[in-house]
Amino acid sequence: MKVCARERSEYLDGWQRANADIVNARKNFDTERLKIQNYASEEAILEIIPVVDTFEIAFANKQSWEAVDTNWRLGVEYIYNQLMKILQNHNVIQLNPVGEIFNPSFHTAIETISTDDKDADQHVVEVVMRGYKMHDKIIRPAQVKTAQYEKNN
Repeated sequence: MKVCARERSEYLDGWQRANADIVNARKNFDTERLKIQNYASEEAILEIIPVVDTFEIAFANKQSWEAVDTNWRLGVEYIYNQLMKILQNHNVIQLNPVGEIFNPSFHTAIETISTDDKDADQHVVEVVMRGYKMHDKIIRPAQVKTAQYEKNN
């Protein structure tokens, strides 16, 4: 009887461990599958972002942009808005860090600009190319110009 109870307990423990292993394996599989899906989406998004940059460069030249035929301009703005909606649907956030403290995890400094304002030191003063964040991960850091305080004597 004791042998039977001991074997039953061993079998039950083994079954419970095996069941827990299966549950953990499923969770790990689901986590890995999600990572792969996010990576695939990230790759596609990184191919779309330069197109968005090109639209924004075109919009930045206000004088030339306003000189274009209104209907054509509205069509191009519609296409740009569609691209931005695709990014939004994939949880992509466009970063415009003007005024933020420079952070190399989020920004790439391409130029420093001298300033006599001590409070502006190490702050982003201009964004050359916006950064992008997807699922709490920076997929492209913003290219920025930062202020560097220089004490005037």
